[in-house]
Amino acid sequence: MEKRQFAAIMFTDIVGFTALMGKDEKRTLELLHQYHHIQKSILKKFDGIFVKEIGDGMLAYFTEAKKALECSIEIQKDLSKTSEANIRIGLHWAEIIIEEGDIYGDGVNIASRIESLADPGGIYISEALHHALEDEGLTNRKLLGSAKLKNVQEKVIIYAVQGELLPVPSLKRFQALANPRKKLAIVPTVIAFLVIVLISVFLVKYLNDRTKKIEAEASLEEIDDI
Repeated sequence: MEKRQFAAIMFTDIVGFTALMGKDEKRTLELLHQYHHIQKSILKKFDGIFVKEIGDGMLAYFTEAKKALECSIEIQKDLSKTSEANIRIGLHWAEIIIEEGDIYGDGVNIASRIESLADPGGIYISEALHHALEDEGLTNRKLLGSAKLKNVQEKVIIYAVQGELLPVPSLKRFQALANPRKKLAIVPTVIAFLVIVLISVFLVKYLNDRTKKIEAEASLEEIDDI
């Protein structure tokens, strides 16, 4: 039987996991199990509900936004003690559908997309979670701006959590990742320009050929008149 409720959705994953696997599969798998164990232990401490592992990532949720943020901060502080790898964390506040131990809803996808934008070792949160935490002076949160997330209709405003051992986000990096279409906006203009150039070249060649033909015909007429 399904159940609906609002929750803080957490997504985490290991940065550069594929590259790490390419270098040392055995050690990377050991690291994966170690990181997941640490995250699950900290989740219990803050009443987080583990949902599932997704490759090198993890999905969980909390009934309280404050506990979700506190848990995320502690996970990053704990994992910062090792230099082998970093994780990213994304948090979003939304209504979820709980069914047979799994969770569903657009908010789950949004949390996943936010996580993919986060800095290595960082925590990014949505505006919805930011508002849910408004009365909680847990951390400083830096407004990064809006992001166009894959398969999400509306843009989502994102904040970076700031604090001890957390990275200072780069606005330039965020904008490049959050609004990739801006980078491609010039492509239609370039294509249009190239089409105009090709048409112009064709017309110039056509006119030149036409002029030469007319001149040749005129020359032949002059010869005939002699």
